[in-house]
Amino acid sequence: MSDSNDTAFLQGFQDCIYEYSQTNGSDIKDFLDYWEKKSSKQFLVASDSQEAIRIMTIHSSKGLEFDTVFVPFCDWTFNEHDNKILWCEPQEAPFNEMPIIPVNYEKKLANSFFNTDYYNEQLYNYIDTLNVAYVAFTRAKHNLCLWVKPLPKNQDSLQISTVLHQFCTTSEFSFKQSDGENCTQFTLGKLATNANKKASTPSDYISDSYPSVLAHDKLKLHYQYSINGEESFSGNDTRKYGIIMHNLIANIDNINDIKNYSQSLVNQGIITAEEKLKLDKNLESFFSNEKVKDWFSGKYKVLNEKEILLPNGSVYRPDRIMIHNNRAIVVDYKFGNAKQNNYHYQVRRYIRFLTQMGYETEGYIYYVAMGEIEQVHL
Repeated sequence: MSDSNDTAFLQGFQDCIYEYSQTNGSDIKDFLDYWEKKSSKQFLVASDSQEAIRIMTIHSSKGLEFDTVFVPFCDWTFNEHDNKILWCEPQEAPFNEMPIIPVNYEKKLANSFFNTDYYNEQLYNYIDTLNVAYVAFTRAKHNLCLWVKPLPKNQDSLQISTVLHQFCTTSEFSFKQSDGENCTQFTLGKLATNANKKASTPSDYISDSYPSVLAHDKLKLHYQYSINGEESFSGNDTRKYGIIMHNLIANIDNINDIKNYSQSLVNQGIITAEEKLKLDKNLESFFSNEKVKDWFSGKYKVLNEKEILLPNGSVYRPDRIMIHNNRAIVVDYKFGNAKQNNYHYQVRRYIRFLTQMGYETEGYIYYVAMGEIEQVHL
């Protein structure tokens, strides 16, 4: 990257993507819609160990403190009237026929039937303004710097700048006044610096670069497996291939779902595009069997890895159950190269459970690696 200062923004953006994906999934279009609406409200949080200026509102600074605090535009009004509606409870006729009336909050209310509500609201505004000023002026541990505009000649309403000017010129504190060409400066005490402050080691590591790699290079799973005797993946981990095939079969109901799911494995960085081609070829072999085609034809109600709960509390979970009318088919997938007797016992148990539920049940074991299907009978 040409500017190492951009690294923090990229890392912040990456954090935003991660936080979004934890609760909303990883759909790119949905994230872009979210970013279009919310990006203007995103910001970086500077570490306390960094020498940096933090910009925040007075309200967000509550409970915090800093060595030096700057408050620009310190000229807000005590009693703001602009576009404000005051809800009054009238006591005089004929207005008291209504329990509450909205009126424009303006000075002339002081000489109206609503003067009590007006002065109460004015008092609340004064208190709120003083509370905001208190929060702003008490955040500094050592230095507080305030900027105010020159006092207006014709002042319609009281401003915090007026109060500050009166305080600096009439209070018992000995403010030092110096008149410049464009401003008047009031100083109390001496400016504290961090020249004698013991240097501390930052707890955060700040990178000068932003390393990145292509998504499909982050994680590569290498397999060596064969279907119908043909080698599919390079490597020597047959178990991983069995897991990925098992998960794939468990997540698709019909043959039309295959391409979308295998592509999602590429998008997640689980397999590469080249490995996807090999996987698709193996899946083509997987679905070449006519019986398997029927299982994934879409005519069945499919229950992938759904639990069977028995009256005694025992739980069993077949790989796949397919139901059509009163007929049920149960299938267990095996990805090894050896057959075991207990496989038949397991499927017989599933057949018995489904038969007890009232279904005409067939049971099968599909040895995927060997391309063989065995029907199991009670």
